[in-house]
Amino acid sequence: MSEMHTVSGESFSLHLDEEGHLTKIRFQERDIHLPVVCTLYELDGEPCDVVRLGEGKALSYKLTAGEASATLSIRSGKEVWFHLEPEQKDHVKQVGLNLFFPADAVFHLAEHRNIGRRLDSDMPVGESYRTKLTYNFFLVHVQGTWLRFRVNHRSFRMAEVEIARHPESFAATFFWSPDTDAAVAIFPSMADAVKDFQNWIETEFGARKSRERNLPAWVHDTRLIITADMLRSDWTITHDYRDVLNLARDLKKMGCPPDTLFYIPGWQGAYDSTHPTYRPRPELGGDAAFREMVNGIHECGYRVMIHTTGWGIDPYHPDMDKLDHLVLRDDEGDYRAWQASHKWLPPKRPLRFRTERIPLKAAKGSRSFSFETPNVPVWCEALVTVGGAGVGNGRIRLTLDRRSINSPPGWFAGHTEYNYPFPLLLQAGKNRIQVEVTGDGEPDWENAWYRIRYTFIPASPYSSWTWPILIADTSHPEYIKIFTENVSAVVREFGIDSVHVDATWFYHPDFRQARDLLLALRNTLPGIPICGEAVLAFEEMGFWTFAQACTQALVNSGVKRAPVEQGSVPVEAGLEDLFAWLNKESPVCAFAREYNYHYPHLCAANAFVPLGKVCNMFPPRQIPRDKDELWQILRDFRRLDYVPGIRLNYRRYGLDKETQKAIKELTQAGS
Repeated sequence: MSEMHTVSGESFSLHLDEEGHLTKIRFQERDIHLPVVCTLYELDGEPCDVVRLGEGKALSYKLTAGEASATLSIRSGKEVWFHLEPEQKDHVKQVGLNLFFPADAVFHLAEHRNIGRRLDSDMPVGESYRTKLTYNFFLVHVQGTWLRFRVNHRSFRMAEVEIARHPESFAATFFWSPDTDAAVAIFPSMADAVKDFQNWIETEFGARKSRERNLPAWVHDTRLIITADMLRSDWTITHDYRDVLNLARDLKKMGCPPDTLFYIPGWQGAYDSTHPTYRPRPELGGDAAFREMVNGIHECGYRVMIHTTGWGIDPYHPDMDKLDHLVLRDDEGDYRAWQASHKWLPPKRPLRFRTERIPLKAAKGSRSFSFETPNVPVWCEALVTVGGAGVGNGRIRLTLDRRSINSPPGWFAGHTEYNYPFPLLLQAGKNRIQVEVTGDGEPDWENAWYRIRYTFIPASPYSSWTWPILIADTSHPEYIKIFTENVSAVVREFGIDSVHVDATWFYHPDFRQARDLLLALRNTLPGIPICGEAVLAFEEMGFWTFAQACTQALVNSGVKRAPVEQGSVPVEAGLEDLFAWLNKESPVCAFAREYNYHYPHLCAANAFVPLGKVCNMFPPRQIPRDKDELWQILRDFRRLDYVPGIRLNYRRYGLDKETQKAIKELTQAGS
């Protein structure tokens, strides 16, 4: 018989043999036997050969899978820990631990930010389900005990699980990255397992519950969030300040509850524009109308949240020369940007339209003139090159509508051409572009030319397609100062209640760590709720108040669907019944509400009337969906534990009957 080895945790122990098979679990003086004694270890999805290594404090095994090999150490503690050391650094990307559980086991997956998923014996034989785990853990309820598998990582979604249903058992495979450790612990209840997890994130990362922070009382009473888009990405007006004030007054008349939160993207300019500076826009009514709107909303008993973007710089900002050194660049020195350069574009498709060199015709010495482009087949973002211009140390500025792009000072004194890194937005047909020369030198246009070198359009009309934005160095003290001073000045001057900081997280490889910026903003605005698009690390659970991250439906069939608003999942005929086994919620993530109040993402807070995304240049449209489906999504807020939200097209439709009905039902149900 193979020799047995014991690794102990707090009030439990795991018993393994020479080949690493888990043969028995002992918890509080009773034994738990698994239906199949076959523990499979994987490296990058490949099953391993396992050899027990020599004696030592930790139980160790040599794992080999093809050309990959590593040492797995299993050690005692409060939890039983699994630590992997690959023999070749960075050679192994993922570790897997597979165990079998009886057919009556129940799995609770911490899969989404606001809700977990439950898998049980209703799962059909032959089915399998694999998912990332938002909070890096899942629970197995087996024989009256609760096993918890988790990884020791500060960031979310660093672990995965796959559950496969067999006739007499389940196979559960836990996956994690070798740059962290995995742990197994056993508890007498789900509440104990989750409470222990909360103690860990609070002790290790300083996560703090909302009610333990310096937050105003209204935060905890918010039962509805209204999103009123203002200036869209193409500078068209969805609502102005007067519209939102009238909306608040109409909502007051119909009995919308106090402390409803008004979220107003595009209040300071087109969506994603003007960053990192913020002021009310004259197109929407200017300072006076903005102040009147905020005061009027407060008189109705409601709150105001402004939209900001912590990581961005507008490439067409009038102070771009002063901001240029704060933009992140890649190893080749090129700007890192969202929809602004060929390298760093979001999902898109090329238009397959460009021009050859076209002469720039202007009189010698002209410092200002315009030219007309050839016919463009459809509106598109266009990257332009200018060459052959004799402007010495002068700069060439090209302007089309609201966008101006400049060559660097002195560029044409030492180069024959310049590839402008930021795009112009061309309309269908011919476009007239203004040319200006700034700086010293008498221009000579005799050999000057331009060309459109690359054009691109959205992948679909439903894509997020915004005003171009550059990725700022959010760790730079100067950038932190500019952003925090601008935002805090508006909050104080106009009495803003809350600030949304879009797409900016404590830990993100593209933007460097934004932790210092976010903490500086909180210190500048003590007591003001700071809200974010999502929560990506456990430290953030002690920072954000509201988070745009809730799951509105659980069905995940893998069936290809038509495009949908980000964050929402349509219900299709027959799928609910077919995948009912997969659409069971679990309370395993209910603890998250103690740290953040989740509400629907901006693009998923759907409306009953046609409404284009604020972050999209296409004409307003709504995914075709029947009202029953939208009602089902809206009514899910209580079951799925989030603050309901709805986007309005008040300027065009007012408070239509369906929207009125929705607001009344949502707020009454939440009371």
